[in-house]
Order: sequence, then C-alpha cells, then structure tokens
Amino acid sequence: MGLAGWFRKDAVTPPFDELHGATLFHESMESLDAGFHGMANEALGAHDNLGNEIVVRELHGVFEGVESVTYCCGACGDDTFARAIGTAFPHVRCTVLAYPNMIDAATKQAGGGVINYAEGNMLSFIPPSQTVMLKLVLHHWTDEDCVKILSQCREAIPSRNDGGKVIISDIVCS
Repeated sequence: MGLAGWFRKDAVTPPFDELHGATLFHESMESLDAGFHGMANEALGAHDNLGNEIVVRELHGVFEGVESVTYCCGACGDDTFARAIGTAFPHVRCTVLAYPNMIDAATKQAGGGVINYAEGNMLSFIPPSQTVMLKLVLHHWTDEDCVKILSQCREAIPSRNDGGKVIISDIVCS
C-alpha cells in the first residue's frame, strides 16, 4: 500500500491522501468514490457514538446545572451525542454546530429534548451557550487550529463564575 515508502520520505501529506489523491471524511473523497465515502462516514459515526449513553450516565455530574450546550460536530457531523444529552437532560437546550452539507444530510429524528442546528465552522464561530462540548474533535486538527477552536469556545461561553464551561472528550496520545 506504499506505507513503507511513505515513512522513508519527509511527507507532509497523510498516507491515505497520498495513496488515493483525496482526504478521508472530506468531500474530495466523496467525489472520488461516493460509496466508500459513505461507508467510511458510517463507520466513523459508529465509532464516535459507541457508548454515548454510558458516558452521559457516568459523567452525569458534569452536566448538572447546565441549561444550554453547543455540541460541535467533528468530521462526521453526527448529532447522536447531542441526542443522548437531550434524552438524559431534557431541560438542556442543545445546539448542534456542523457544516451546512452535514446538516442537510442529518436525519433530525425525534427524540431526546429539543435539538437546534447551526451552520458554521468552529474555527471562526461557535454559537453562544453556557457549555460547549467537543467530542472527538481536537485530535483531527493542528495545534494552531486547536487554539483557534478553543478561543472560539471561550468567546461562546460565559465566565466560569457564571457557569460557563467547555467539555472536551477526545483521544489522548502519549
């Protein structure tokens, strides 16, 4: 698959992108192979949503006192975790921030509280709320982009004294 050769050079392009000429989970892959793109996004959604109800149940205290959450979707733009929050905490107003094409593709099924949708890019704007939730988002971005995203989070929430918080659930590599 060319991985050994990729390791031997000073590559900037990820190996998948170099091999296929497209980026995984990006519209460039969809235009190259729509079937594979759909399957990869479905697999990503299954991975990202494994155990949502367990996370919400076990971290119940994290959401105590929270009245509104902006859930920033990662690569797949899936609102499943926002629905899990809405089911566990029906009083919490959830806003899902995702790219426009992902909102168009969202099923927006009934269930678990009220979910609102906002089109946008978390690098430039996050809708205001008491809490911003980033689940499996930051590991996809460069350090510089993570700083931009976290800066937008800070702009979106009130001060800590006024109940503002950012909840991050992500992969940690050592």
